[in-house]
Amino acid sequence: MHKSSIFAALLLLSACGQAPTSQTTGGEAIAQPEVKPIALGESGKAAGVEITIDTVKTMGQIGPAGIGPKAEPTETFVVIKYRLKNTADKALGIAERPTLSLADANGQSYAVDDMVGAMAMDSADAASFTVDLNPGVGTKAVSVWKIAKAGFDKATWKVTTNTDPAMTFALQ
Repeated sequence: MHKSSIFAALLLLSACGQAPTSQTTGGEAIAQPEVKPIALGESGKAAGVEITIDTVKTMGQIGPAGIGPKAEPTETFVVIKYRLKNTADKALGIAERPTLSLADANGQSYAVDDMVGAMAMDSADAASFTVDLNPGVGTKAVSVWKIAKAGFDKATWKVTTNTDPAMTFALQ
């Protein structure tokens, strides 16, 4: 008997053109305010970390000529050098460090090439990136993406982080 009462109540509500209340806005999307990307050279802060993108370059080859990986004529490496600082009150392990994602104007994300990124890192900074960061300590880092040269535009592409909250950085 109880199930039939619930069914009757729902049928009555649907006949009146009403539905049970919910937390929607009547089918209208609420426009979220667009967050202005963080400029090159400015720091972004999230839970326990501070990130500053210093440079964004495109390159045809990483590392010494004839030794490092080369891009095809239709490809380029996007090389982003940045600083990462641990602002938490505990050590930040290597596996816990935030990652960067490169996205085009349509929001399509591209896969980072960690091996090429390691080759692009200055030898003095490479050692500090391979250890846990104690509170208040920072390091320099590099992320590299190999992408099609056509379509890459520093003015419209962005870098995002997997931090809380996520941060978005401009490339120029």
